[in-house]
Amino acid sequence: MTTYHDIKVGRGLVWAGIVLGYGVAIAIGVINLNTEDGMVLSALAFTLMLSIPSTVALLALDRRPSLMTAAIMSAVFTGVLLLTSLVGLGYVVMAILWYLAGQRRPRSPDAPVWASWARPLLAAATILPLIVMMIHADPRCTITDADGNVTVTSETELPTGWRWSFGATGTTTSDGDGSVSCTSDTTQPWEALASMGVTAGVVFTAWRWPTAASLKRDSSGLESGDLPLGH
Repeated sequence: MTTYHDIKVGRGLVWAGIVLGYGVAIAIGVINLNTEDGMVLSALAFTLMLSIPSTVALLALDRRPSLMTAAIMSAVFTGVLLLTSLVGLGYVVMAILWYLAGQRRPRSPDAPVWASWARPLLAAATILPLIVMMIHADPRCTITDADGNVTVTSETELPTGWRWSFGATGTTTSDGDGSVSCTSDTTQPWEALASMGVTAGVVFTAWRWPTAASLKRDSSGLESGDLPLGH
């Protein structure tokens, strides 16, 4: 039997994961802004993307307990994307905290059949903003001459255009006349804006997730005409 103490501890675990997620997202955004090639829109788009799991968990606390499963899966997806860094480990910790919180909450109304596929799809949508930012390759080179003058150019031998592989690689060459540093992809303003639009769509879908009360009405058949995502 779930006690009040269990519920209180569970909410504390959820909040711990939410704070951790927002903290990591903001820290990464600040780091991106402070890099040599930092761009405000790119850093903001990446920060908002990393904030999706915490935002979904926050919405789950607002009378949407069935949404917590999507938050857990969203954190796992994000952690896998960033598995090569300590940031990925942070999202794994978030998922564990939220899973433990779920073991301490009262049993929520049975989710409808559509939720069994809607929650994984919502969680998988977490990676869409990153795909939008990287699906078009936009290489750039930074040339520094012997006097310290810096020139940025997109005229490189690196491939550009639409692609189906993701990730950026970099090269640096130097000699007595200066150095040339190139990256295979940079985030353009239109890519960052499109990514933020996709993030907004994911959050809006989570916000439209039915509350526990509406799920209970639907399961009892009192309002069978309600739309699945309405509340």
